[in-house]
Amino acid sequence: MCGLIAMLSKGTTGFFTKDSDIFKQMLYADALRGWDATGVMGVDRLGNVDIKKQAAAAGHFLTTPQYETFSKNLYQKYHAVIGHNRKATHGDKKHADAHPFWDKEEKICLVHNGMISNHKTFCTTSTVDSAAIANALATDSIEDVISKVEGAFAFIWYNVEERKIHFIRNSLRTLFISEIAGSYILSSEQALPLWICSRNDVKIDSVESVVPMTLYTYDLDTHKIVQGEEIKKKSTSVITYLPSHRPTGTTTTETIPSTTRPFDTYHTLNGAGESEYLSDNDIIIVEDVLDLLRRKDKINIQITTYEGPQGKLDTYKLTGRMINVKADFVLVTLFLTKPQFDPLDISGVLQVTITNFQQSGGNTTIYANKPEPVVSCTTLNDVIITDPMWYDDKFPLDCNKCGGRITYEDLTNCNITLDGGTVSSVHCPICTGASHV
Repeated sequence: MCGLIAMLSKGTTGFFTKDSDIFKQMLYADALRGWDATGVMGVDRLGNVDIKKQAAAAGHFLTTPQYETFSKNLYQKYHAVIGHNRKATHGDKKHADAHPFWDKEEKICLVHNGMISNHKTFCTTSTVDSAAIANALATDSIEDVISKVEGAFAFIWYNVEERKIHFIRNSLRTLFISEIAGSYILSSEQALPLWICSRNDVKIDSVESVVPMTLYTYDLDTHKIVQGEEIKKKSTSVITYLPSHRPTGTTTTETIPSTTRPFDTYHTLNGAGESEYLSDNDIIIVEDVLDLLRRKDKINIQITTYEGPQGKLDTYKLTGRMINVKADFVLVTLFLTKPQFDPLDISGVLQVTITNFQQSGGNTTIYANKPEPVVSCTTLNDVIITDPMWYDDKFPLDCNKCGGRITYEDLTNCNITLDGGTVSSVHCPICTGASHV
């Protein structure tokens, strides 16, 4: 979890002294969202960019001579300022891995809140997922980048060639626009500008939430924010089969329904999303849990132990793990009354709703309720597949090795590869040495 703040001037005169105070105080208070690094970016009326960043909490960063210079420029020449408080996930806790990030050609300067699980598909040399996205936005359209992104994000970036600041989020991260007399304020937390502005006797005229998957643009020439259209993920992918993989002996390219789950469609605005399908590729460190999941999300689990009944209510304590996630530092706990427990088949896969999280000693406990049985099967290589993980039109499938046809009934004798909780390849029973069912 990281924190984003920004102030965008509404007029040609830029900012005033009180704006500088508000920005500094928001950056200080926003350290609650991340204290591993702090960074700021200022853009003047000509489109020039200044960056200051350090692998230090905001309390230390704000006392440096570098920030003192930045603060003076804020009300003397900048027309847009952006701040970032980093909670390290990908990358190291060093100055170079602090936000903001330039792309290689210095066309895009970006800050990011969230975590991208497939960032290596955008840039293999970037150790920080956010830096990989900056490089991608320098060469590809926002529609292409967003279509490929898997994970949680709120992005704010400046495009040097366009002289425009863009921002967008998905439903896994919040971003708010607050208006005061002379500026727009962007913030990860709605209450932050309300508190800081009230301390400085500045009235907030309006507050709105950034609409998920919708591109917003601030133009340095017009000093206005324009809300664009919703960006929808592309639903197709192109797969090229080698000659040895096709019965015809020719190389064929065909468009098929994508096996990559549109991540954002599994969440509604109030957080009551459909099932989260995660795998070992998603949860590597304990911080990944809070980056990927939130209250009211639904996850699929298997019960490993239970205790009870205990107490006057005959309460059972059930402990389980997410399917296909072998991270020992993540446990799921449910407390059920006897009437809830008795009719439940705890030997299969259950879908549960997250109610809370607890992190202690490098471990995460996910508390959940509302268990419901889920139809599932186990493949030959012990991957658990539940019905909703497949699109309705996925069958019959082609084997990724020989091109042969696979039906749903074949899955128990197939080898399945998961990438980020979704199926990336299927090998049929013939290729795995098993017979068709």
